[in-house]
Amino acid sequence: SSSSSSSSGGSSDAKYTLWDLYCEYWKPFGDVLTQMEQDGVRVNRDHLREQEQVAVADQQAAEASFRRWAQKYVPGAAYMNVNSQTQIRQLLFPTYCEKPSKAFKASNPDYDPDARPRKPRWIDFNIHGLWGEGQPGRLAVDTTTPKGLPAASSAVLWSLVGKPGVARQALKALDEQEVAERGEVKAAGSSAAAEA
Repeated sequence: SSSSSSSSGGSSDAKYTLWDLYCEYWKPFGDVLTQMEQDGVRVNRDHLREQEQVAVADQQAAEASFRRWAQKYVPGAAYMNVNSQTQIRQLLFPTYCEKPSKAFKASNPDYDPDARPRKPRWIDFNIHGLWGEGQPGRLAVDTTTPKGLPAASSAVLWSLVGKPGVARQALKALDEQEVAERGEVKAAGSSAAAEA
């Protein structure tokens, strides 16, 4: 065909092929990547170690914050392993677990092998659903494991969280509504007392 434009992009050069694209772009790009791999990438190891310590401290603080929050509803959550899908599933999806409350073991934070009398190395704790012991869970199950149990992976937990700030805004709106309702009740009570 002797048309003046190619069907792939409207170029006036009808003879431009994928081989030309490879030679013009992909090969030089591959050469750059190969050179980078040979030369390596410099890393500031001291800075990396410092940032690792910061990241570990942040992770520990986030885990402790989660445990404190969950402990308000489930006392045993103070000892839970926040990386255990089984324990997270028991906390968030109790309706779908074998038992509504399950016993787990954790290392005793007060254990000291040199202390006398020696405290036990392990402690038992129970986890039930956030909505109360024996109460059904209120979360819908979107993803399941191959065994049919609710998935509790980090991706599933992020989907439960939703967009950042949305839950906080919803709670703030509920708080404002509650305050407004209390104000209306007080105002109604004041006017009733004034009329009497």
